[in-house]
Amino acid sequence: MAAELVSSATSEKLAETDWAKNIQICELVAHDQRQAKDVIKAIKKRLGSKHPNTQLYAVMLLEMLMNNIGEHIHKQVIDTGILPILVKIVKKKSDLPVRERIFLLLDATQTSLGGASGKFPQYYDAYYDLVALFWVSIHSVLPATDVIIQKASNALEVLTEVLDAVDTQHPEVAKDEFTLDLVEQCSFQKQRVMHLVMTSRDEKVVSRAIELNDQLQKVLARHDALISGRSTSTANHISHEETEDEEEAEQLFRRLRKGKACVRPEDEEQSEDRPTWAYLEHPFQQKG
Repeated sequence: MAAELVSSATSEKLAETDWAKNIQICELVAHDQRQAKDVIKAIKKRLGSKHPNTQLYAVMLLEMLMNNIGEHIHKQVIDTGILPILVKIVKKKSDLPVRERIFLLLDATQTSLGGASGKFPQYYDAYYDLVALFWVSIHSVLPATDVIIQKASNALEVLTEVLDAVDTQHPEVAKDEFTLDLVEQCSFQKQRVMHLVMTSRDEKVVSRAIELNDQLQKVLARHDALISGRSTSTANHISHEETEDEEEAEQLFRRLRKGKACVRPEDEEQSEDRPTWAYLEHPFQQKG
């Protein structure tokens, strides 16, 4: 069953990611972790495909499993020998979107797992194996801001599609474990996006982060309305009010950012001693 699902979710004939199938696979593993080994083996086989679409969908499915299942999947990836395959795909200069996705996945995963001193240093080794290669140019790697924007956008897209599929007459579906995990992920990503608004010096990044924050706010308000039984009109009204509050906060952020030129030198020195924001991605564990 697992192999058939993975094959269908990574078919080269797909015009876009089959989120419904990916969610089905995640739920399968979440409810029966014995399926994890078969799923990872099937993904490994699909990564060996010569078709770039199949490889890309396989990497995206793997990323979704890592983010939502966590440690058990991380261990299976190591035990099944997928990390060397991912490194090999990038080294072979395969299709650019596939290489970028793998690079971002390894970077985010090794960071969230604690790097070289973490529980699974193999991810750190795989990532820095790529970094050390002479042909890896810093210009070909998406900067940290793009990683944050991308992961937040992905979380937003998946939760939006899940909520679109919820029957408003049976909103209890929005309370299932997988949906609540997605909500938690969106809330977490929203914090990271708002931090970008405060810290980025790139106005284009700030504008995109503000827009994304607004979208995340709306989808979270929509989920809250579903599980609390509020009407769509009420949810829209609350979302509008919350959006206005967010906009006021964002305007304040912009004023604060612009006011940095007025900060006293001694304050600037003190701020440098403070710890920087830690961008840690926390995978969702299966709730017992």
